[in-house]
Amino acid sequence: MIGDYKIIEELQHGAQAKVYLCENANRDRVVVKAYTVVVASDIQVGMKECITVQSIQHQNVITILDYFTEHTSTFQRFCLVAPHYQGGDMDALLSRARLQNQNIPAPVVLRIAHQLASGLEVIHAKGIIHRDIKPKNIYLTPEGESLVIGDFGLAKSSNNKMSIAGEEDYMSFEMKSQKPYSGQTDMWSFGCVLYELMSLKHKNMSNDYLEAIADERLSEFRSELKQDMNMSGMYPQPLIELVIKLLQRRDVDRPTASQIMQMRDLFGGVEVVRADEQRDCVICMDAAKSHACSPCGHKVVCEECAERVYERGVCPICRAESRTIITHYQRIGY
Repeated sequence: MIGDYKIIEELQHGAQAKVYLCENANRDRVVVKAYTVVVASDIQVGMKECITVQSIQHQNVITILDYFTEHTSTFQRFCLVAPHYQGGDMDALLSRARLQNQNIPAPVVLRIAHQLASGLEVIHAKGIIHRDIKPKNIYLTPEGESLVIGDFGLAKSSNNKMSIAGEEDYMSFEMKSQKPYSGQTDMWSFGCVLYELMSLKHKNMSNDYLEAIADERLSEFRSELKQDMNMSGMYPQPLIELVIKLLQRRDVDRPTASQIMQMRDLFGGVEVVRADEQRDCVICMDAAKSHACSPCGHKVVCEECAERVYERGVCPICRAESRTIITHYQRIGY
């Protein structure tokens, strides 16, 4: 047991944290991530960030179902509880594409880019810097139609912006050099993720970038990045140019998440539900604009059907496993 949750198996074991697949009291599967507490203030910081993340309530940002501390005679751990996403993560998507030597279709990459920007927009608006945007921290629904930005264990408020965090391969120049940084450090990581999705190549981008500068071949390096992304001929040129803009050395030269969300020419074909938009409930087909399941993203469920989903405890669309499924249904109308 960890807290009130029965451990089924250990999913990950890292230097800073362990991740467990667990069951709650209703025998629904959840994921518990347990961080080792180094100093007592880590708990207060963790609780504050959890409360902030819980207040976001966005379909492309993970829902924190619970958080608690665990005390033993030898250590303390701060634990986050989140839904178990059966679709896996983006790292698994990339591994399959590489194994099959098959590029990820352009509509899928565009949908991922749009939803990632949408999630980052609201995260940054709340004054949070994620600091660890990478494929392993981006979870997918089983159908692959929606993504959720997860693992806020390294997230910090915008007022705490000097410490180094995250995986080096996706780390921005300013963070790596211990200079002040903003939410734009996440946008560099965003660019690394999009490059990887289109090229299926993995790079330590900031290191390669610095080597190109030292060798006075920055222009050639950017051309090589474009060539990598354009090799299949599948992706629109504006999307490739967006990646190059995100991978600018100066953070002020990178587009913000909000600016990306305004690129209607690029994302015009991506299906999105707006707060003032009315759709048919995917269950009863009656007109509705009341609830949307966070794991499903754009899928709309009416008030009456949402209550039935709550009683069943399983989303009929994405199969999110939680008796607290009603917490996944956020109001997008009214």
